[in-house]
Amino acid sequence: MTGPVVAAFDGSPASMTAAWRAADESVERRLPMLLLRSCASEALLEQSASADVPYV
Repeated sequence: MTGPVVAAFDGSPASMTAAWRAADESVERRLPMLLLRSCASEALLEQSASADVPYV
């Protein structure tokens, strides 16, 4: 493996676990780590609520 170790974080407990595991993996493999932070905009949340689309 030559690219960075990549993980995404959205504030959930599962994403926190994934971020920590990715950090451990990047240290073990001596590779850079790329951590992506995701969040939904207020407009997107309002649109999902009005359209009865579940927010995931």
